[in-house]
Amino acid sequence: MDGTGTHALLLALAQLDERRGGSGESLNRRVEGIRQRLTSPAARARFDGLLIQAGYLPGHRDLYEEPRYTLRELRFWHVREGFPRLVESDLPEGVGDCTYHVSTSGLDAHRATADEVKELIGGSHG
Repeated sequence: MDGTGTHALLLALAQLDERRGGSGESLNRRVEGIRQRLTSPAARARFDGLLIQAGYLPGHRDLYEEPRYTLRELRFWHVREGFPRLVESDLPEGVGDCTYHVSTSGLDAHRATADEVKELIGGSHG
């Protein structure tokens, strides 16, 4: 979680309820909703390319109708000074390819509000 070169870095946690035959949203519906918001053909092409890289293949749409997902909770945290994280530039020589887990129970001091996130995403960053 290295924010070098970025205005701000956030960690997001989305807790979903997953059910077959449920009333939630399918992956297809979410993808189409995002596509409709992308007004630039270049942005749509980039989005489609990233979907394919992630394994979402247009020819397999029928596979993505189930399960359905309902958002239960969405939380955000600012990743900045004092946030528990590993940064490549801080690793001693010979240490690499690391994985770790961050417990959200200790992140209250870094919590970001929905309004802060909206401002960071949609606001001007000078």
